[in-house]
Amino acid sequence: MRCTEEDKTSLGSYMLREEANHWWKNARQ
Repeated sequence: MRCTEEDKTSLGSYMLREEANHWWKNARQ
């Protein structure tokens, strides 16, 4: 599987966003 820099960037920001959402949900409880 070949990843371009663009793919890595969008995947990275997606994962960061998901992690932030998860953290935020836990923090608000």
